[in-house]
Amino acid sequence: MLAVTAKIAAIVLVFDPYADQSFDLPKSLASRAFEWVLVALLVAGALRHGRALVPRSRLWIALAAVVAATGLSTVTAEVPYLALYGDVSRYLGLTHTVDMAVLAASVGVAFRGRRDWALLASGVAFALLVAVAYSIVQGAGRDPVGWLDDPRFQRSSTFGNTGFFAEFLVVIVAVCAAILSMRSGRWPLLAVPASLCGALGLALLAGFGARSSLLGLAAAAVSLFVVLVWRGASRRRAIAASLAAAGLVIVLGGLLSQTFLGTRAAATLTGAGLAERVAIYRVALAATAARPVLGWGPDSVGVFEPVFHNAQEERAGITVKNNSAHDWVLQASSTTGLAGLAALVTLVVATFTALRRALDRDALVATALIAAYAAFLTSSLTTVTAVSSAWIPWTVTGGAIALTGRLTGGHGLSQGRWGVVAAAGLLILAIAGASSGRTALEASRAMHAFRGAPDPGAALGLAEMAVTMDGGRPLYRDALAHALFLNGRFREAAAVYEEVTRRAPYDAQGWENLARAQVRRALANEAGDPRAGALAAAARATEVAPNDASAHAGRSAVARELGEYDLALREGVAAIALRPRDPELDALVAAAAGPATDATAGRAAVEPLVAVRDSATLRIALARLSLTLQDQTAVRRHAARALQIEPGNQEAERLLKQAGG
Repeated sequence: MLAVTAKIAAIVLVFDPYADQSFDLPKSLASRAFEWVLVALLVAGALRHGRALVPRSRLWIALAAVVAATGLSTVTAEVPYLALYGDVSRYLGLTHTVDMAVLAASVGVAFRGRRDWALLASGVAFALLVAVAYSIVQGAGRDPVGWLDDPRFQRSSTFGNTGFFAEFLVVIVAVCAAILSMRSGRWPLLAVPASLCGALGLALLAGFGARSSLLGLAAAAVSLFVVLVWRGASRRRAIAASLAAAGLVIVLGGLLSQTFLGTRAAATLTGAGLAERVAIYRVALAATAARPVLGWGPDSVGVFEPVFHNAQEERAGITVKNNSAHDWVLQASSTTGLAGLAALVTLVVATFTALRRALDRDALVATALIAAYAAFLTSSLTTVTAVSSAWIPWTVTGGAIALTGRLTGGHGLSQGRWGVVAAAGLLILAIAGASSGRTALEASRAMHAFRGAPDPGAALGLAEMAVTMDGGRPLYRDALAHALFLNGRFREAAAVYEEVTRRAPYDAQGWENLARAQVRRALANEAGDPRAGALAAAARATEVAPNDASAHAGRSAVARELGEYDLALREGVAAIALRPRDPELDALVAAAAGPATDATAGRAAVEPLVAVRDSATLRIALARLSLTLQDQTAVRRHAARALQIEPGNQEAERLLKQAGG
C-alpha cells in the first residue's frame, strides 16, 4: 500500500524545471521507478504466498486484453519506437500501459480493507494540498520558476497544464461528494477533510476554465444518484436527492457564470473553438477508418494528423498540430484500432459492473470509486489525458478487483534460504530498474540547456550529450543537426537530418530541415548531388503534409535558392491557396515571379489569388510576370493597383515607369 500511495503522490507532484519536458517526462520516470518496486513486491508476494495472493476476478482477463491489444498495436505501428515509449511530450506508449497495468494489479492484490484505502486517500489528499498551495503561490505571482507568460495559465501547479490539473480536481471533487453522500459510522471524521478538499477543488475549477470539468462534475452527480437507486433508497430520499442535485446545479451554474470557467462554457455554447475540436475528431475518425484493426500505434496521433488534415481546415486557419485526439474513445480507436477500443470498453464495463457488486461489500469505497470513474471518463471525452491523471482509471480498476475478487488458498513457491536469495535478487532488480530512467532525464536536461546555449559551440556539445544519453528520440538528433548547421558543418548536419527523417518520417519539418542543409551543401559546391537531395527532401515534406501551407512555403524557399523559379512560384501559390489569411506568404510568389521562365502559367496561377486577398505584393508579382510576357497594359494595371494599396511602393513605381506609365 505504501508503494502504491508513494507512486501516485509522485506522479502528481514530481516535476523538473531544468528538464526540456518539465512535467510529463519526470512524472513518467518517477512512475516507472515505482513500477519496478511494485513488480518486485508482487513477485516476492507470489513466491511467499502463491495463488493465495491474487484475488480471482474476471477483470484480470479484461485488463490483460487491453495490454495485449496495445502490444499488438505497437508491433504493427507506423513508428514502433514512438508507439513503445510514447510521444516526446506525452509518454503514453506501451511502456506506460504496462506501468499502469502493474499499478492496477498492485491495488487489486494489496488493498484488502478500509485502512488501505484510507492510506491512499491520505496520500492523495497530501498531494492535493501541496498542489493547491503551489497554485496559490503561482496565482500570487510568487512562483520561483517562470513557466508561461499568459497569467491565465500560470496556476497549473505541479501539472504543467491547467487542463490536466482540472482533470485531477474533478475526480477529487467527485470522491469528496461520494464520501459526503454516504452514511458511515465514521462520517464525522470524514466530513471535514472531504468538505475541505471538495471546496478547494471547486474553487480552483471555477478559475481554470477547463470546460470538460463541467461534464465530469455532472457525471459524478448522476452516478451518485444512480448509486442511491441501486442501494434501494426510498422514493422520498431519491426525490429529495434529485431536487438537491437540481438546486446545486442551479446555484453552481450561477456562481460559475461569474468565473473564467463560466465564460469559457458560455463561449462554447456559441460555437467558439468548436471548429478546431470537430477537426481533431474528424482526423481521428479518418485515421481509424484507414487502419481499423490495430490502429497507428499507441500515442501516435502526431503520426497520422498531417496525413488527414484537409485543405478546408487549413484555409479556415485550423493549423494546430495535435498529438492527442482529445477524446479517450477516439484516442483508443485511432491509435490501437477497434481491437484496442473493444478491449478498453470491455474493461470499463467490467469495472463498473464489479463496482456495482462491491456496493454490498463496502458501500463507501465502492461509491467513491464509481464517482471517480464516471467523472474521469466523462471529462476525458472532450480533453487530453496526461501522465499526471492517467493513473486514475487504472487505480479504480484495481480497486474493483480488490473489492470483488475472491481469495483462494495456495502455497508459496520458496522457503528458507531460497526465499532470502530470491528477495535479494528482486531488490537488486528493483534498484537497477528504478534507476534506469536517469539517462533519459539527463538527456532532457541537456536539451533544456541546449535551448539557452550561449554560442553554437556550446549548443553542439549539449546536443551531442542529449543524443548520447537518449539516442532514440528524433528531437535530440534534430537539435544535434541544427547545432552542426550553425557551426557550418553542413554535410554532417545533412547526415543527421537524414537519420531524423528515418526515425520520424511523418514530420514535415524534419524533411524541410534536411532540404535546407542540402541547399547549403549545394551552394558550397560540395561533392555528391546535394541539389537533387534538397529538392527531393522538400518534395517529401509536401507529400508528408500535403495540406500544410508551411511545407509548401518551405519547398518554395528551397526551390528559389536553387534557381528553380517556376517550382518556387507554384509552391508559393499553393501555400497561399492553403493559407490565404497569411500575408507573409506573398513574398514567396513575388520573389519567384521575376525570374520565372513559364510566365504564362505563373500569371494564370497567381491571378486567382488577388480575388482572395488583393495585396500590393501579389500585384507586383503579376506585374513582373506580365513584364516577362511583354504585356505592358497588364504591367501598368497591376503596378497602379499596387500603388493604390500601398502608396509610395518603390518597386511598383519602377515597374510602372518601365511600362511607360
